[in-house]
Amino acid sequence: MDVVVDASREVLDPKQILTINPVMAGEDFSCYLQKVPGMMLFVGSGNAEKGITYPQHHAKFDIDEDALPIGMEIMLRAALKLSRQQ
Repeated sequence: MDVVVDASREVLDPKQILTINPVMAGEDFSCYLQKVPGMMLFVGSGNAEKGITYPQHHAKFDIDEDALPIGMEIMLRAALKLSRQQ
């Protein structure tokens, strides 16, 4: 988890990073975590200025695609950090 948090700090303003208690967002994901260490990363994809405010499972749900490169950058940096530790 520390590697992903560190990568997030390189990409985002610290005020944009939240550490939350575990949630049941994907019960299947817990099966993976029984075998290998891991974590789930939530990348905010709503944008009130663009009217993108509906939650998942709502008929009008949408994402702000400008958030995708941010998530990719965090994951790339975390992967590079982990590869250097091996």
